[in-house]
Amino acid sequence: MSTADDYFAISKLLAKYSIYLDTRRSDMVSTEVFSEDAELYYKAEPMIGKAAIDAFFSNASPFVEAAAHVINNILIDLDGDTAKSCCYYQAWHWLHETSKLGPARSVDFITMGIYKDEHVRTSAGWRIRKRRLLSLPPASLAFGVGPAALGAEMWANRTTARQYMSEPGATLP
Repeated sequence: MSTADDYFAISKLLAKYSIYLDTRRSDMVSTEVFSEDAELYYKAEPMIGKAAIDAFFSNASPFVEAAAHVINNILIDLDGDTAKSCCYYQAWHWLHETSKLGPARSVDFITMGIYKDEHVRTSAGWRIRKRRLLSLPPASLAFGVGPAALGAEMWANRTTARQYMSEPGATLP
């Protein structure tokens, strides 16, 4: 596989994550996006392994009616069968709780930040081995009922991009 092919494959992997979540295929996230031993740092306690990642995304489904995850500004550094990437994300969420307002209602909340990923090439292709979510202040722009419906622990102890970049040795990607 050429360097260009690797860049394309990792970019496609990042897009799959968003598409699978937004089309209610969270089961595909753990099987086609993350490695078997993946680590996901989205909240106070990390999620380690496919079972924990599946549980995290499955538990969000009862609250979220629809979502739109948008990524851009992708940077990728390749190193043989491993790679690092970072990209900006915006995640728009509409909650079941506000569905009575109709399909043309405003978004309930938006989160935005940076996904900082470590990738590994597997026999099935590139997978995310470690993902760290770095919030961009404000961590959430709340409209309507806001992110409180998902629980305070989801939003507590998030590292902001500014905090991360002030750590010794911090790099992007």
